[in-house]
Amino acid sequence: MPEVIVPGRDRVSFSRIPEVLSLPDLIGIQRESFDWLLRDGLSEVFAEVSPIEDFTETYQLIFGKHHFKEIKHSTEECKDKDMTYSAPLFVECQFINKDTGEIKEQEVFMGDFPVMTDKGTFVINGTERVVVSQLVRSPGVYFNRELDKTSDKDIYVAKVIPSRGAWLEFEVDKRDTVGVRIDRKRRQNVTVLLKALGWTEEEIVELFDEAASIRATLERDHFKSQEEALEDIYRKLRPGEPPTAESAQTLLENLFFNPKRYDLAKVGRYKIGKKLGTAVDMTRKQLKSKFDAMKAMDNPDKKEWEQRRWRVFAEPYGSEKDKQAPTFKGVLTFEDVIKTVQYLVKLHAGEEGYQVDDIDHFGNRRVRSVGELIQNQIRLGLTRMERVVRERMTTQDVE
Repeated sequence: MPEVIVPGRDRVSFSRIPEVLSLPDLIGIQRESFDWLLRDGLSEVFAEVSPIEDFTETYQLIFGKHHFKEIKHSTEECKDKDMTYSAPLFVECQFINKDTGEIKEQEVFMGDFPVMTDKGTFVINGTERVVVSQLVRSPGVYFNRELDKTSDKDIYVAKVIPSRGAWLEFEVDKRDTVGVRIDRKRRQNVTVLLKALGWTEEEIVELFDEAASIRATLERDHFKSQEEALEDIYRKLRPGEPPTAESAQTLLENLFFNPKRYDLAKVGRYKIGKKLGTAVDMTRKQLKSKFDAMKAMDNPDKKEWEQRRWRVFAEPYGSEKDKQAPTFKGVLTFEDVIKTVQYLVKLHAGEEGYQVDDIDHFGNRRVRSVGELIQNQIRLGLTRMERVVRERMTTQDVE
């Protein structure tokens, strides 16, 4: 009689047709995902939150390594006594007083962490439960074509979708002008965003090879300076509040360039690099030459925002430095913005090699498994805890 091999259990098959292939480990993905969470996922979340500083930057709380202690009860005992199958989670913490230089180290109990059983399930209050994986839209950049009902013209849309954070949407409308929506707010000319990021009208025309749609957009754009563009973006995103260039720059920084608030995830960075990495050959050369020119000037009065703008472009996708010491950038870069708009403009112009994406294609979807789902919930909890810790640092005396 043939046997079906299942991890941890011997099963006998009574079927008349013999088994040709052994039954695969169908819950292996669940277990591997949870093992990743315990090994790397928790460390990533603690690294995102750490360090926590008070508003005066006097005190600092740093999270170190985490570890689990022994599980006190077996799965059978938890089912019988209506308990949760879990292990105590401890984190090594450092509390630093910057004024005195005093450092306190302590192992902090963070709570009982539910542990997955060998069957890929969790025992919660005596009941066995399963976390179901989700099939979701993959982070990345997507290009789509829609029909305008009033003019019967094709409208081309590009969406930069992160794993966590604000959406950035570009579109070429029926007037052949390029617009942008930041965080799904009101539409405005894309040249306003580009000027807010530091480019002049001459540089914008040069970057897009004097494209007709970009020239038409510039004709409708009445803002001349970076400060005016920043203030206009702030009015759209925060209506009713008095706009200033500094507050608008901080808002943009937090929306797209702050790793605590914006994350493309590794799959999103891969998808963007694959879609846009070789889309425009001239961009990299143009920006590299401008970066070299700025370094030669060595002007100490240059703003940090300007330096950061060209520093990002100095190391494009797949640079030699990245090959030697691979680094992952989960935030949006200025190169992503430029290349997305360039791809959209060339797609609208009908150039060869540029095509729209099928969002329903399984290649544009991914499985969000148990480890990532739990990690997202832990991230939410630690973000709330960070706010409470910062307030207590300010209001209470340190003992």
